[in-house]
Amino acid sequence: MMSQGQGDAAFCAQGILLYYHYTDLKDQQQETAQWMQELCQSLGLRGRVRVARDGINATLGGGVAQLQLHIAAASSRFGPGIDFKLATNPGARNQQAQQETGFSQLSVKVCKELVTLGHLAEGRANPWTNTGVHLTPQQFHDMLLQAAQEGQDGDDAGASASPQASASQDAEACCASARSGCSDAKTREKAEMRKPTVLMDVRNMYETSIGHFS
Repeated sequence: MMSQGQGDAAFCAQGILLYYHYTDLKDQQQETAQWMQELCQSLGLRGRVRVARDGINATLGGGVAQLQLHIAAASSRFGPGIDFKLATNPGARNQQAQQETGFSQLSVKVCKELVTLGHLAEGRANPWTNTGVHLTPQQFHDMLLQAAQEGQDGDDAGASASPQASASQDAEACCASARSGCSDAKTREKAEMRKPTVLMDVRNMYETSIGHFS
């Protein structure tokens, strides 16, 4: 059983919460922003919250117990499936660090887009249907190892063609297979797997200055 002192320590433990959730809020932005403002203020949380037409994005700091209450409230309002990332943190070392990290006050802003993509993406980017496959860190690592091994196998076999040439060869192979009436799924799958794997780092300048892929 947790003692009173242990309970107080758990309640006062500091943490950081990050999450985003794509959902249609175009007719509920102001209402959602007001709800988020009141919730965070009642729990004494600080940080930044963006409320866009296509969802919410939050980075909050405060007591771990209060952050857990925020998670419960957000889950109740927006439904299950949100990937909340909560970590304990000793807090800012000084006032300057607190201001620089944005945890000196609470900011809830209504904005047009959850992620700023610009006018070229309007009508084309659909976060509800046009999505990728979420990988765990281990799955991502295994995928890179597999891609590296396939690339090495291609080099060992004397494959020195450019990615464009390789893709063209794959297309020709598929066409030849179709002309011959071949419906071998393994052949098509092998051609698909030969496509080059591209690792794209989409972080901003601030994030890449902290660390990047070499």
